[in-house]
Amino acid sequence: MSATAVKEKPHIKQTFDSGFGELLLASELAFVRAWLGHVGGVEMVVTGISSEPVIRLAEDAAAVNKIFVVESMDAVETGSGKLVIARPDRLPFRSDSIDLLIALHTLQQTEDPRRMVREVERVLSPEGRVIFSGLNPWSLAGLWGVATGGKILNAFPLKQCVSRHMLCDWLLLLGLEIEKNVAFGHRPPLKSDAMLGRLAFLEKLGDRAWPFLGAGYLVQAKKHVSNLIPLAPARPWRSRLVPGGVATSFNRSCEK
Repeated sequence: MSATAVKEKPHIKQTFDSGFGELLLASELAFVRAWLGHVGGVEMVVTGISSEPVIRLAEDAAAVNKIFVVESMDAVETGSGKLVIARPDRLPFRSDSIDLLIALHTLQQTEDPRRMVREVERVLSPEGRVIFSGLNPWSLAGLWGVATGGKILNAFPLKQCVSRHMLCDWLLLLGLEIEKNVAFGHRPPLKSDAMLGRLAFLEKLGDRAWPFLGAGYLVQAKKHVSNLIPLAPARPWRSRLVPGGVATSFNRSCEK
């Protein structure tokens, strides 16, 4: 599939063009690539970032049909993947029709992230999977953003970021099973490539010492649909004797 010229939001470009942003995206895509090795299906949808590394990752996926959802575009080149213009919280797909959905940093881009999570649950097929990625406001990068204007990585307002804990709560409330989750990006978001290289040891140290403070996270969840028909519990019929043999009327609707 050839690369597609997609007009993305400026803050997406600003986030991952920096040295720290490139390291963050490389770590993220490495995890996604490893996870996709154990996931198959027919219909696959990718939302959020539509860059060349993401397109190459989608090419290697086992899914048959691959769809990229973007909000706007300048030009389209013919390729094996399809492009759909739509909002991530209003996906134009039938319910229970998508086997795999990858949402790369879509939560902090949409106006209503909780609605987007509900929309993802709607379009997922039974036993289908979703992979969310996001930026963690409770991280070294988040603390750095508090001191530099209230934006994480100089792009996203901290109040718009959805933490991994909150996302997992939303998924569990919708009945999805959390299969995997990971945090990465434990280095401070410095601009100096040399300093970032010297602090590379913080990645392994952070995985052990402060695993929940990574700047980025990934969550994989699975949709379960029960085929069983719930039955009302059987109520034993037994005679009710009234002392003295005198029957009295009572309201059966109040009997519990």
